[in-house]
Amino acid sequence: MKKTLSKLSSTLHGGVRRGLLLLLLVASVSVIYASDTQVGGIWYDFNSSTKTASVTYRGSSSSSYEGEYSGSVVIPETVTYNGTTYSVTSIGKSAFSYCSSLTSVTIPNSVTSIGEKAFAGCSSLTKTNYTGDIAGWCNIGFDDSSANPMCYSHNFYINDQEIKDLVIPNSVTSIGNYAFAVCSSLTSVTIPNSVTSIGEEAFASCSSLTSVTIPNSVTSIGDRAFSYCHSLTSVTINSDAIVSKDYSYSSNISHIFGSRVTEYIIGESVTSIGDDAFSYCHSLTSVTIPNSVTSIGDDAFYGCSLTSVTIPNSVTSIGDDAFGGCSELLKTNYTGDIAGWCNIMFGDRYANPMYYSHNFYINDQEIKDLVIPNSVTSIGDYAFSYCSSLTSVTIPNSVTSIGSYAFQNCSSLT
Repeated sequence: MKKTLSKLSSTLHGGVRRGLLLLLLVASVSVIYASDTQVGGIWYDFNSSTKTASVTYRGSSSSSYEGEYSGSVVIPETVTYNGTTYSVTSIGKSAFSYCSSLTSVTIPNSVTSIGEKAFAGCSSLTKTNYTGDIAGWCNIGFDDSSANPMCYSHNFYINDQEIKDLVIPNSVTSIGNYAFAVCSSLTSVTIPNSVTSIGEEAFASCSSLTSVTIPNSVTSIGDRAFSYCHSLTSVTINSDAIVSKDYSYSSNISHIFGSRVTEYIIGESVTSIGDDAFSYCHSLTSVTIPNSVTSIGDDAFYGCSLTSVTIPNSVTSIGDDAFGGCSELLKTNYTGDIAGWCNIMFGDRYANPMYYSHNFYINDQEIKDLVIPNSVTSIGDYAFSYCSSLTSVTIPNSVTSIGSYAFQNCSSLT
């Protein structure tokens, strides 16, 4: 709508033009597009109804006066224009785009939204400063990653104090899209139990983060929320909603946290691991599955680089291909007893990690001479398939059925 009044004026004639223009101004127009007028070196659009102002560029398009802003820009909380005081609540689309000489920007706590490409191409930006608090920043609506000046400054200041160890306060319930994206100076993040959602790319490319803990209160995490955090190797997920969710391999946990995580620690509040949850986490070598987990979904760890896996005795079913492609597995460990293992329902041969490890441990003690206890009445499908380390099996009279492929390719049995 920028410049719409001047365009309309040029199409009307004489008194009719003036009359209609006055009618528009009085009856329907509440936004004053005054981007040809600057206040304190900053260009604004004003909304006379809400008494709010939006920072914008000079001229009819962002390319009209490229590089208009330079050096250090401090955006005020309020601005007075034609005798009226306006609250500065937004930074408009492309407001600072391609201002390659802009070195720092101070954003007031009155700002609640920043438009797309607001800081696109600010290549000299070295400082992002905010005059509010962390809770206020988390609630700003960023239209895209280049709406956040951290994308270029790579740092974040609150009232001129640099934030490296970020502690989200308990008053925050959601962390918005792109909120801390590309803030490579962040070394740690503490997320409280008050947070229920983390937005898309909220911490993307925070390259100094090494670990993160997701509390059990979080029910949704946006795509690529922690992607390209190249130092992030350890992730603790306490949220049942996140781990138990059934994913597609193209939008699962590896897409949320990136492919460089080597260790996932699953919290005691998690009850199941969903389909494809960790599939194609190519760097994943270690996973901690708690006793609270009762099921592991289809393809849950497909294509991971796991070298060992410990299945808790709480698990009663493991889905198709759960460990498919985990060709580096060297150890399958179970925290229960042999009776418990015999009762697990395996979806197929790749659901059983023995397909790759070729061995079986009970509480870290390798089982080579397998003695099925008298309490067992059936041995499930695929229960010990491909366990080539087994040298003998004793089956008691209590067993009435042995499942399909239960001892397939146990090549050391004589």
